[in-house]
Amino acid sequence: IFYYAVTFFQSAGIEKEDAKYANLGVGSIMVLMTLITVPLIDRLGRRVLHLVGLAGMFVMSVMIIVAQNIDTDGSKIFLVVATLGFVVFFAFGPGSIPWMIIGELFSQGPRSGASSICVFV
Repeated sequence: IFYYAVTFFQSAGIEKEDAKYANLGVGSIMVLMTLITVPLIDRLGRRVLHLVGLAGMFVMSVMIIVAQNIDTDGSKIFLVVATLGFVVFFAFGPGSIPWMIIGELFSQGPRSGASSICVFV
């Protein structure tokens, strides 16, 4: 969704200018939800966040498929909302948790090099 969002929205029938704004919403929600998720990791735990994120991504994926196969004016808005919901759940679990684990896995000495390798891969 992140790499081809504009094309994805255009194929759903959204005009190019509106698709660019929808893509801006995708990036904004990703940043906002990552900032919200960081304090929740300590309170709820990584497992809960990851499972909730995966379950939500599954539901939103089904909603995206339904929205793509409905041919009404409201389906465009439904597709954008379902896509943004997918991004929310991704940022809630699978998107932000790996970044926190890198710092916990390595001791202070090799942490910077290990983080660089993990981000590169």
